[in-house]
Amino acid sequence: MARPGGKPVLLLEDQALIAIYVEELLLQAGFETVMTFSSRVAATNWLRGYTPELAIIEARLRDGPCDDIATLLVERDVPYIVHSGERDGDGDHPLMNGKCKWIDKPSHPDDLIKAIKECGARSNKRDWRAGRSSYPGQL
Repeated sequence: MARPGGKPVLLLEDQALIAIYVEELLLQAGFETVMTFSSRVAATNWLRGYTPELAIIEARLRDGPCDDIATLLVERDVPYIVHSGERDGDGDHPLMNGKCKWIDKPSHPDDLIKAIKECGARSNKRDWRAGRSSYPGQL
């Protein structure tokens, strides 16, 4: 259940269908506002004036890697999820740190919802809807 006046969730995704799908999952999870950007430049401009409650980011967008945005989120104490198919050969990535969860693409919606719940609970002790996703398939 969403709370009035909640901070938005930042979603960085350059694949339109995945962005729409993740937005819907976030709305079902109780977030009221999702700010979606397909470029680092647009997201960075938005972050100049706002701090999200939670972020879901792709490791690399069309205009480059999102490491600088991840660093900014850490500096602002914003938990984030990396939802990406790009991972180094050894299974590690510069975006990984204690505030982050990594969900490989393609992913099952329930895996992403679980990560959203865990990170969202850390950020704001929000009440989460019980149960599984109503979405079949993978993201």
